[in-house]
Amino acid sequence: MDSFNYFAFVALAALIAYSSLLVLLVWRQNLNRVQTHFAYYLLAMIIWSFGSFMTRVNTGFGTPLFWNRFMILGSMAMPLAFFAFVQTLLMRQRSNWLKVGITAYIMTQVFNALGLVVADAYIEQGQLVNNYGPAIGLPSVSWILFISISAFDLIREFRKSRDEDHKNRLKYLLFVILLIFGGSLTNATELGVYPVDITFNALAAFIVAYAILRHQLLDVSLVLRRGLVYSIPSTLLGATYFLFISLAINIVKTSTGLELALLSFSVAILTALLVEPLRSRAQQTLDRLFFRGEYDTSEMLQRINKYATQQLDLRLSTEFILDEILSTLSVRNAAIFLRLQDNSGYKLVAHKGYSSGHEIVFRNSNPIVTSLVDGAPILTTKDIEVLPQFNALWHSEHQEIKDLNIEIFLGLKSKSGLIGVLAIGPKLSQEPFTNEDQHSLTAVTDQIAITLENARLFDVETRRLREAETLYNTLTNLTSAMDVDNLLNDILNHLQKVVDFQSACVFLVDGDYLSPVSAQGFEANELLLGNQYLVEDDELFLEVQQTREALIIPDIRGDHRFKNYGDFERKTKSWVGVPLIARGAVIGVLTIDNLRAGAYSKAEAKVAQAFADQAAIAIQNARLFKAAQNQAHEAEILRQAGTIVASTLNSKEAIDLILDQLKRVVEYDSATVQLLSDQHLEIVGGHGWDNIEDVLGLSFAVPGDNPNTIVLESERPHILDTAKEAYASFNTPPHNHINSWMGVPLIVREKVIGMLAIESAQEKFFTHDHARLASTFADQVAVAIDNATLFEEVKQLSITDGLTGIYNRRHLLELGSVEFNRALRYNRQLSVMIFDIDHFKIVNDTYGHLVGDQVLVKLTNRSKSKIRNIDIFGRYGGEEFIVLLPETGIEEAKIIAERLRRGIAYPEFETSADSLEITISLGVASFNKNSSSFDSLLAEADTAMLMAKRQGRNQVHSFTKEELNV
Repeated sequence: MDSFNYFAFVALAALIAYSSLLVLLVWRQNLNRVQTHFAYYLLAMIIWSFGSFMTRVNTGFGTPLFWNRFMILGSMAMPLAFFAFVQTLLMRQRSNWLKVGITAYIMTQVFNALGLVVADAYIEQGQLVNNYGPAIGLPSVSWILFISISAFDLIREFRKSRDEDHKNRLKYLLFVILLIFGGSLTNATELGVYPVDITFNALAAFIVAYAILRHQLLDVSLVLRRGLVYSIPSTLLGATYFLFISLAINIVKTSTGLELALLSFSVAILTALLVEPLRSRAQQTLDRLFFRGEYDTSEMLQRINKYATQQLDLRLSTEFILDEILSTLSVRNAAIFLRLQDNSGYKLVAHKGYSSGHEIVFRNSNPIVTSLVDGAPILTTKDIEVLPQFNALWHSEHQEIKDLNIEIFLGLKSKSGLIGVLAIGPKLSQEPFTNEDQHSLTAVTDQIAITLENARLFDVETRRLREAETLYNTLTNLTSAMDVDNLLNDILNHLQKVVDFQSACVFLVDGDYLSPVSAQGFEANELLLGNQYLVEDDELFLEVQQTREALIIPDIRGDHRFKNYGDFERKTKSWVGVPLIARGAVIGVLTIDNLRAGAYSKAEAKVAQAFADQAAIAIQNARLFKAAQNQAHEAEILRQAGTIVASTLNSKEAIDLILDQLKRVVEYDSATVQLLSDQHLEIVGGHGWDNIEDVLGLSFAVPGDNPNTIVLESERPHILDTAKEAYASFNTPPHNHINSWMGVPLIVREKVIGMLAIESAQEKFFTHDHARLASTFADQVAVAIDNATLFEEVKQLSITDGLTGIYNRRHLLELGSVEFNRALRYNRQLSVMIFDIDHFKIVNDTYGHLVGDQVLVKLTNRSKSKIRNIDIFGRYGGEEFIVLLPETGIEEAKIIAERLRRGIAYPEFETSADSLEITISLGVASFNKNSSSFDSLLAEADTAMLMAKRQGRNQVHSFTKEELNV
């Protein structure tokens, strides 16, 4: 590079700007038509800027005339591309005009190639001199025509549009046209020798970039827009470096490549030291310039986060947040609505810029609330005016929005759903909220919601603590115990001191009934307290319950609503009923009456309501206290029941103990445990019966005409309030004492094994709470039974022979020792028989062990049919078996042995292989004074069996001296 025209920097800046914008668009995939035409416009400007740059830089490649004619390619394509972009943006159809423009463009390029547009171009004293040819008029007219049409369409769209954001974008496009048009006009003046047109083009490029970045001229993602912004400092740094290098080359004349390299390296270090420290400040400035809303919002979020860690007061938190919103967003007013405790709507709790003291509540049915609940992140007043669902707003609701002067509504959401609404008024500048503003506000609502939710929860807990302290102070002078009866009696006593009444009563809702729980002034308080009244028949209570306000009747005479009270209306004249409300629900009513008509007004009703509120709080807290006591008691009983289950493997013992524990939490008159077997439920345990033997073993068909079937089929508890009316079986012994019945299934590993039946002599006794508790105890019973069953199974496996099912050797020897010691201690008779299958090895060798096992099993079954029930039978090992004969002498034992021998010998054994003739040899020995142990007695029997084998098998021998001598 021998020389350099510094005007080229202007063209270079425009080239970099337009190239960056083109990269920004091409980066994303699937460009739409608007973005595609805008990309063509940018490409045309790049060609124009590149031609201008190369015209003013003496690179040795191409002449100024060549690059000037090259520049015509871009400068003439620009108005056509811009025209197409505007038509697509405004959704206009002017394809014929575009065809005319393309034709003119092609003709211009032909004339340009022939030298009829630019005849000559050269650099003189650093200035570009152009000599135009005779065809210069065609591109000029075409250029002016399409720029003018574009400007006309933009102006018309600007005047017609009501969307402030859209109009704002059109302003920037009009300004760009003005710059390009004005810059191009300078080519017809003496300023044409300077790069004024390119300077204006560079300014236009930066304005387009600003419109994209700040006002989202095109639908470009935030990430790409930020990427473009943050590339600007790097681009400027590179351009500065290029400038310093050029200056250094012109100031310091170098002659060698080494000198040039050293110079470039030195300038690079110097540039980095001077410029790089300014880069971070430049990026921060760009953040403020292009992303001012997001920058300020981010700062506001940090301040809110910091405040939230220091302050949990709800009122102060809302005030702080509103102050931050007003100062950060520069808006006139803002307000916060928070969800009411009863979840019926959202109440205005804090506001700035709203002077009226009128209370505003958005109910759940309000379309603004429903839209935010359904997922709309933000609502504008334009949405409310246009969208059809907001036609449901009442006139008063429209007026409230107007009074608040709100522009946008944002939902404040947490895990529990919509907790509030943030309402923001117009900007002080009167500018509309842009999409970027709305995006920033949507992002900030999450942190505001978290902050307010934490403050609200803290406020709720603080208020509950304060209420508890007030309750304690209020009730201290009434009673120091949590006894409901005493509390209510004291409240009525205190009430009579300030409100005159003849009688007063506190009724509480008990399911479908109203139950009097405290009364004063009645002739027979005790009789009144024993009654119950159907809620659906009590019109007085229904009205109090519905209105949740005091009901005053100056004179009840002739009032049909008192028809259910009998003679009561003849004595009483005036009556007041006030609701007992606890935790948002009407739990009862406090009534006072007077013999004088017109005795009560709103003043007396207000005082009665205050005492009713006190009574409701006392009742609710006493109930909570009682519930806590019951829960602790239940937990302890369940713990003890669990200990019982873990401490015993005897199902009967465990059932008895668990039923004892159950009665401590569920009062009952009788109870049974029933196990399912072969479509029958059999009673295996029980409590509360005069004679348990009367019910043990009783069975019920399942399915059958009984409530037990319902329990097993539904696998859920079932309650009979009037058992005798439901099933006739409850009218006969031993079940005729039962009026209320409850059945609970016993379930183990998702399988119903039986049920627990609980009975009461009182009708309508059992409740859902009883069913819940009984189900828990039923689980314990089921576990106890299952544990005992498993234990019995394991125990049985440990003492029986796996093949034959009779006692194995180990357990047989244990039982033998027990019987021997008993015979020795009580001088009783005891005989032992041992026998062996003759030639059993031949059976195994000939037919295999499978057939041998069949013989052993069949022999076992046949042997059990030939011995007595009191005899103890077991497998000694292999084909040897032992029979213990308690209370049996040698002679009787020999008879039993002979019967057994004959029963085995005939008939033959049927096996899978063949019919086999099986015989056994038996030895018998009896307990005598010479027997020292069971082992010695067993040895004597074994000796006798060997003698039987030696004598030819299939015979019985006993251990006697005579037989042994023989």
